[in-house]
This record gives sequence, structure tokens and C-alpha cells, in this order.
Amino acid sequence: MKQRIILKIAFALTLIFAFPILSSCSTGDKFDAHDPAAYGTMVDDGFIYFEDGHLIKRADIAGRRVSVVCPDPVCTHDAPECPVFHKYNLVVSHDRQRLYFTGAARTGKRDGEDYIDYDPDCNLYMYDLISGVVTIVYENGYTVEDFGEFDVMRANGEIWNVSEAFGYLYFLASELLEETLDDDGTAWHYTYSLYRFDPFTGETRKLTEQTWEQPDIMLVGADTDSGRLLWSGDEEFSTLPDFTDREACDIDPYPTFDGYRYRYETDWSKNESELYRVNGETGGRETVMSGENLIFSASPSGDGFLYKTSLNVVDLYDNYIAGRELPTDGIWHISYDGQKRQLYKAGAGYFVGLPSDGIMTTEQTNAGDWVMVYGYYISDVSVKTEPPLDPVTEYAHRYITLLNVKTCENFNIQLY
Repeated sequence: MKQRIILKIAFALTLIFAFPILSSCSTGDKFDAHDPAAYGTMVDDGFIYFEDGHLIKRADIAGRRVSVVCPDPVCTHDAPECPVFHKYNLVVSHDRQRLYFTGAARTGKRDGEDYIDYDPDCNLYMYDLISGVVTIVYENGYTVEDFGEFDVMRANGEIWNVSEAFGYLYFLASELLEETLDDDGTAWHYTYSLYRFDPFTGETRKLTEQTWEQPDIMLVGADTDSGRLLWSGDEEFSTLPDFTDREACDIDPYPTFDGYRYRYETDWSKNESELYRVNGETGGRETVMSGENLIFSASPSGDGFLYKTSLNVVDLYDNYIAGRELPTDGIWHISYDGQKRQLYKAGAGYFVGLPSDGIMTTEQTNAGDWVMVYGYYISDVSVKTEPPLDPVTEYAHRYITLLNVKTCENFNIQLY
């Protein structure tokens, strides 16, 4: 029987999409805790949650507005007292009732003076959207040593690879160990342990005594048929939600449709990209689409791929100051059978991204058939400086585009 598997693959800077694929993982017995069967369909609450300016925000599709997701109605969102200020690594719970994020204010001495800054890997928080309460899931410990011209922070409990499955939250946390060398010197190194948080009981516990020297083990999927978790790292394997009953398996992060596995890759030496499919039975490969300066992303509606050319805001800036005609940008859709249609056409001077091209920072970029992407448009470049200023920070405004991949309805909201 074909298994339904939700994969959450992080490609370096990426985002997470849900794909139905085939896997050779053992199905095992049905695991009933936290109802894996109910995990198969993402809840749509009409909001898209994202990080912007180190704040947790949400876009309201119906209201066509953006707001900071802060439980305090009079908060100014510019100080450590705001629970969503300087927060990172956003994860939205599957039922859209909880937000998880990291980040903490650090205080210490630098060059003999008091200072405060923010560490994106410190402290893991849960924001209950129903109650409006923010609680700490895992609290970091750290020390700062002042060496005059520079300082060193040694932190226990840096948070890595946060992901949710079957209502649980999984993450790695580091432990900083001091080692005495043969010459009586001291060396420091990290080890990483796997933890699980249960939001319904409030319990955070270490799942195994096994540790890792690098934070490269990652939860990448949840098999809703068997109730098993899929893991990636040095090996690919599946376990039960409590990290027991480990079994080797093959994990394919790409979507499968009608017996074909779809993939895309780029030849950087030629700057050429190809979307192709592999026959699941024969292994034969067929090109669906290829060309120069193309980037691809899985469609949130699960019916193919989004794609665009790799135009960026610097290209717009260079054309603007040279007096050349400004290129136009847009987003297209290609179905599994190769049918193409334009979803969005940006105005002259505008640049728009894709959910997987390194611009987005959120994990859930869609609500139903609506997808959110970041964009920029060039503003006043009449004042020239030497050397030229950064066109993104000096000459462009950032906005988000909300796009319905079924109807092509869209609207923009300016962020700054």
C-alpha cells in the first residue's frame, strides 16, 4: 500500500514543504500517541507565520495585513521584554495552535563594558496562540569571558534542528565539555543530544543517551501510515516517536506523482537548471524543463512546481543606475506533465523570490493554496555615493507577495 509521508527537508537556507512520496521504511504497527492519522492534513487558519526583522509576524490572508504576533497589545516590540523580539528558527505546529522559536538576550562584559546582544541559538520557546502564553521549552546556559580585544561565549544548550511531528517537538541541544590535554592545556568541544518536548504535558526530556559530535542528525519526515519518524544524518533511518525501534530506510525528499519521482538540480558551472523525473520502476530519466538562470520550488498545492528566472534586486539596481530598461520578474507554474502557466507578473523595478531560494526564513510559507514570498522594489537612487551603497538596504523597499497558486489572485504588503 502506498504510504503517505510528510517530509520536512532543510536545504541549507530552506524551507519545509510537505510531499507525498514512496518510502522503503518498514510500516510497523500503528502508533497511537498524539494521533499520527490526524497529522496527515495541515490545518489552515488563514494566517502565514514568518520572521521579519527578528520579529515573529503573521500575514492575514482575508484581512490583507501583517501584524506582530505578540500577546501584549501595547508592546512596542523593540526590547527584550517583548516575547517575540529578536526571535529566530520559527516552527509552526501542525494544528496551528503553537509557535516555537529560539533566541535570547545575553548580557556580559566586552572590553570592560556592559553589553547586551542576542543569540539566535539560545533558549527554545513555545507561544500558545490560544492562551497567549509564552513559555520556555529549553533554557540555555552560557558564560562570557572578556579577553580585552575580543570575548568568547561558551554556551551549553545551543538549539539546533527544531522540527515538529505528531504533536511533539524534537530538537538538538549542545553540551560544552572541557578536556584537559596531555600538556595540561585545556580544550573545549561540543556534543549534541536529542530532546523531545510534549506541549500537552509540558515535559521536555532527553530521548537517548547517544550523543553526536556534530548537529547533523535531523528529523526530516513523519510517516502517517505507520506512525514512524524519518531521520537523516550519517545514515537514513526510521524510529517510533520515542526514538526506539530504529530501522534503516531510504528517504527521498522529492515529490512522487503517477509513478515518477521528480527532482531539480543546477549545474553551477553553466548556471543551468533542470527539472526532471525518474521512472520508479525502470529508473529511466526524462527532462521536464531546463534552461539558464532558472530556480524551482515545490508548489504548496502539491500539483507541480513554481519556477522563475534568477533575477535579483542587484540586477534591478544595476539596470536602474545605467539607465537601461528594467527587467520584469514573475512566478510561473509547471505541472507534473509539463504544462506551464504564469501565476504572477511583477511590475518594472520589482523583484520577487520563491519559497526555496534562500530569501524566506519561515518554515510554513503557505495557507491553503496561498503562498507567501518576499520581494523588493527599487526606490530613489538619484543620490550616488562612492563606493556604491548596498542596493538592498539603501535603494530598495521590501514587501511580501501573497499569491493564490490556483486562482492567481495576489496582493502585496510593504514591510519597509
